[in-house]
Amino acid sequence: MEAGVGIEFEGEYFLFKINKQKLLKDNIQAICNEKGLDSSESYGLKFGYTANEINVDNYVTDDNFHQIKDGFTLKLVESVDSIIDRIFPKMIYEREKTFRDLYSLSTDGGFIKGLVKKGRDKDVLRWLTDKYLSGKELSACLLTLLHLLKKQYIKEMDPAIVSNIIKCIKTNSPPTSPSQLQYALAVLCQILYLRGHELNKQMIIQELSIKDLIPFIWSEEHGGLQLNTMMLINAMVRCLKGDKKQQLIKELNRSKNREYIFNNIIKNTSVDNQMAHELYVYQTHLLSLLSDALNGYVEQKTSVVFREMELFDDNMNRSSTFMDFEEASRSRCNSTGTILEDIENIRISFASMESEKSSNVDLLNNPFLDDQICYLTYDCLVHYRKYHYKNFCQSCIEENTYEPGILHSAERITRLLGKIMHIGLDPYKAGKSYHPLIFNSNLKFPFFLELFSRTMWLLSKTRREMKAWTLDDYSKILVVLEKQIQMVLEKKPRDYNALTSEMMKITYDEVDKQWQKEKEAEWKSVYETNPSVQTIKEQFRKENAKLIFEKRIKTMQAGDMFPKLPERRGKQQYFFMKLSDNKRQMLWDDWDEILNEFKSRQPKRIIVSDIKHFITGKACPHVRDNTVKHPDRAFTIILEAGDTINFLAKDSLTADLWIDGFSLLLGKQDRSSNFKKELEILVEMDCALHLLELQNIPIPKVAPPLPAVPPQVRIKPPVPLKSPKLASRKRIALHKNNQHPSYSKQDSISEI
Repeated sequence: MEAGVGIEFEGEYFLFKINKQKLLKDNIQAICNEKGLDSSESYGLKFGYTANEINVDNYVTDDNFHQIKDGFTLKLVESVDSIIDRIFPKMIYEREKTFRDLYSLSTDGGFIKGLVKKGRDKDVLRWLTDKYLSGKELSACLLTLLHLLKKQYIKEMDPAIVSNIIKCIKTNSPPTSPSQLQYALAVLCQILYLRGHELNKQMIIQELSIKDLIPFIWSEEHGGLQLNTMMLINAMVRCLKGDKKQQLIKELNRSKNREYIFNNIIKNTSVDNQMAHELYVYQTHLLSLLSDALNGYVEQKTSVVFREMELFDDNMNRSSTFMDFEEASRSRCNSTGTILEDIENIRISFASMESEKSSNVDLLNNPFLDDQICYLTYDCLVHYRKYHYKNFCQSCIEENTYEPGILHSAERITRLLGKIMHIGLDPYKAGKSYHPLIFNSNLKFPFFLELFSRTMWLLSKTRREMKAWTLDDYSKILVVLEKQIQMVLEKKPRDYNALTSEMMKITYDEVDKQWQKEKEAEWKSVYETNPSVQTIKEQFRKENAKLIFEKRIKTMQAGDMFPKLPERRGKQQYFFMKLSDNKRQMLWDDWDEILNEFKSRQPKRIIVSDIKHFITGKACPHVRDNTVKHPDRAFTIILEAGDTINFLAKDSLTADLWIDGFSLLLGKQDRSSNFKKELEILVEMDCALHLLELQNIPIPKVAPPLPAVPPQVRIKPPVPLKSPKLASRKRIALHKNNQHPSYSKQDSISEI
């Protein structure tokens, strides 16, 4: 296998065929031979231009040699071994140039591999033990160490190096630039993620605190420093367990720390995918503080709070009109008057208290109250009742009227939000969606409690929009509600007013539209990218192309009227043309519309094989002569004798039908846009019908592996039966010799 590439050497370019079946060093030797260079060991190759811009300016190694493709540009430069042998021995005499070369090559995987191969990585580690190392020298060594750790070339490291890096971060001594701090944070983060290095990990966690790291969030001008700070904080949490982990997470949850992140990262800068993931991991750590409350259950028999959750203010207007969410946060005692906590039987209805439709219901005997609720649900209900009492009352009335009851619904909503917020899940596997409201420390109430209150209110709103009033519809409402919350949080509102506003916009109809878009996007992805579907498409494309061909031929056989050119202002004359039944001739002449036949008994005939050329659009002579003004409807056939027949179809569709028909008859590959559109519609319809039974079933992108061929089993051939003729001959022979058949062969021999 060969790849044609361009080779750049000393400002000149020349073409060369890279032979991938040979080794890299053999190809370099061939290039040097072509240029008349003495030693190929002094030269190496670097990537210049690549189609995907990967590995640009990096050395070509045995690991990435197979990535070279046709059209790439490679540079013939000094080899890695030669550079290492040149710069490291001269470190004392040319210190500045040595570290400058080290810094420029520290991100190159080929250079790092050569560094380890020659044992020069130990020199870099030795330099980092010098606490007075600073400036570009420190940057070069930190960046080289970072890539040595990423490639896992270093299994153990002197704790003095980690100590110097921590000191550099904590005290900024010697004075360091933002880029040096960025490299230092990245090195410590990489150590925490690697296996081993236990002593160094303990040193990082013990000597670094959130107070030391959080000030780097202020650096808005240097996004890399903010990202590496967030990565290091998350890595420290990941390495801890038990009480120490909980203590660190509580430190992260301090309003001051969240304020730094909100004001300096979320509010004032655009968040890229990497930072979004780190923010998501950070928020997942914060939400993990709710795991215990989510997994612990309240004892209903010993608690008196459940009766309190079911009671309402006697003066409350029980109207069926849906209330907007109450943004004003007021305590229950100031907004609702006296609560009748001693009444067991209360009246539940959407009508007023005087209405005959109201009925007495004993809430404490409701069978759904036997379901347990977790501590988190209880806290959410207390918050909802205290600060949004009118909405709480409406939720209680509605959930107990339509069932399954306020407690059961509250528990389901809490579990639903826990699932959406990924409480208790691994933050490194779940996703990248962060929520600014968690970091906004200016909000008066905790995010989860307010989200719960608004979700309970949204439950009532969604039930009305869906007109789902029975208990059987309850699960469907929750499915829609989950999608609504997800769509609202994707908008990333930054305060509670914006959160409520988004909930008002995301109606049931919007959810339905979103589901339709997702289904269409999923089908489009499968239809356009899945290899298995592409195989089916090719088969249907061939079959449907034949059907469209038949349709075009039938259109030509039916024939059509075309104006005689040039067109006249008065009575326009027309001629009729059609394809013969045997598809070998074109019949054309004047047409009698009354008798529906040619005026002449012997119409003009054109043999299809005599058509030399077929021209469409602006290339037609009657279009160039400005005879017609619609080039999209014009086409011309040119015969062997040089005669031409100009056509002007009545519309674009008719023109496409005839143009495709002539192209098919003459064996041309050109097809009209109408042909392509019709073909794609038919192919997509056939694929959709073919895959209809596989809806909601993932179609594999790779075919399953074929089972191994079973080993060849040697079957013992059956023993053939003795020939009856042979047995009879034997008896006859024994009879002639006066021997009994029961005699053995040995006895007869001995007697002889």
